Amino acid sequence: MSPHFRTDVFRRVGGWDAWNVTEDADIGFRLARFGYDSETLASTTYEEAPISLAAFFKQRRRWCKGWYQTFIVLWRRPRRLLQQAGFARSGALTLALLANILGSLAAPLCAICVGADVLLGAKAFPANVWEDALAALWTMVIVGGVPTVLWPAFKGMKRRRLLHVWPVLFLLPAYSLIICAAAWVALYDLFRHPHHWLKTEHGQGRRGAQRSDSKTFNQAAGFGRARLRIFG
Repeated sequence: MSPHFRTDVFRRVGGWDAWNVTEDADIGFRLARFGYDSETLASTTYEEAPISLAAFFKQRRRWCKGWYQTFIVLWRRPRRLLQQAGFARSGALTLALLANILGSLAAPLCAICVGADVLLGAKAFPANVWEDALAALWTMVIVGGVPTVLWPAFKGMKRRRLLHVWPVLFLLPAYSLIICAAAWVALYDLFRHPHHWLKTEHGQGRRGAQRSDSKTFNQAAGFGRARLRIFG
């Protein structure tokens, strides 16, 4: 993602919050609070994804902590929020944040519980009103939630002509578990290290490509071991 702001508007809403570790989420919700709208540009942003599981986990851990911080700041003064954004927009902002927060913390755990219940037959044959309600809830989540996750992924693959890599979608359950773990660690970080910045290190892929190009050039030019024998 590559955010672009009008400088006068950016300054009017207070600029960056130096204490929020997910600054784009914070400024996005603050713009909405002040009545501004955001739009998505029909363009391509070339962004380097983390190239290792450790880097990916650190990035998602920071993002989750930033969502918690943004939610706390957003609702720190509820009356001010309702006055500035209105009831409808305040509700939409809150639901958007809570969906990210609660989804990351609880969704994979709920899926595990549902799987265990299905295997044990608990929800296939509800025995009381409580189990009827849970069975209905899980059914709606599965019927509505799974397509909601898969459809945008398929749509994005089609637009970028990447449908040939569709088998990677089978990794989504593992992805969700990693996000869940990052969200819980981020909750711990929120209390112990609230402003510590787990900065994503960029340029790894570019440096790797440069090293690969250098190695190829050396081999093609006859450098390497032969040079070491000459000067060794």
